[in-house]
Amino acid sequence: CDPVGAGVEHCLAVTHAVLTQSEKLALDFAESACAAIWHEGRDLSHLPEIYACALRAGVTADIVDAALASDDWREAASQHHGELLALGLWGVPSFNLHLDGQPLCQTWGQDRLWVLEDALNDALKINHPLSSRR
Repeated sequence: CDPVGAGVEHCLAVTHAVLTQSEKLALDFAESACAAIWHEGRDLSHLPEIYACALRAGVTADIVDAALASDDWREAASQHHGELLALGLWGVPSFNLHLDGQPLCQTWGQDRLWVLEDALNDALKINHPLSSRR
């Protein structure tokens, strides 16, 4: 799936539309879309694929139709993009990890999950009284 192409726009449009109705349904759709992209190798720029993801998550075709016909999601996406850039982040997934209000690490990309693991392990070793790494 192109990280800035039609598939992403379809997902953003549907997520935005569904989120106004139900956070749980939006999360179900996001889970369905993520599974389709990263586990099943589907291309969500193709409309039948986005409808299949939506239906699997319990989102009706009418909601998908309305979402894809609307540009309402673009303002929220632009705002979120600006927030990411202000944090010095770009990419999916992005992580801005804090512990007790203090920055722990920032990174992006599924190939950087080890950075999160290292930061969390270090934080637990230092800060958590129940850590086995103390």
